[in-house]
Amino acid sequence: MAITVITAEDPIDDWTTYKECVTLLADTGEPACEKTLRRWVDTHQLPTRRRLGRVEVSFSDVLQVHRDVRLRPA
Repeated sequence: MAITVITAEDPIDDWTTYKECVTLLADTGEPACEKTLRRWVDTHQLPTRRRLGRVEVSFSDVLQVHRDVRLRPA
């Protein structure tokens, strides 16, 4: 049985589609719709990639923006 060792230098492959992000964020108690995610990606200039005809974004990047937006004083 092989063990995968993850180091700080290893990139985490957490690219997800917008729809997957919406589903994952629904579990946080502070959901966001796809339109909101697209606005965050544009506003915060998050990197995206196109794979198999779909746009993907790093879920880690989305989570950081989600945290910052939700914790911002009203």
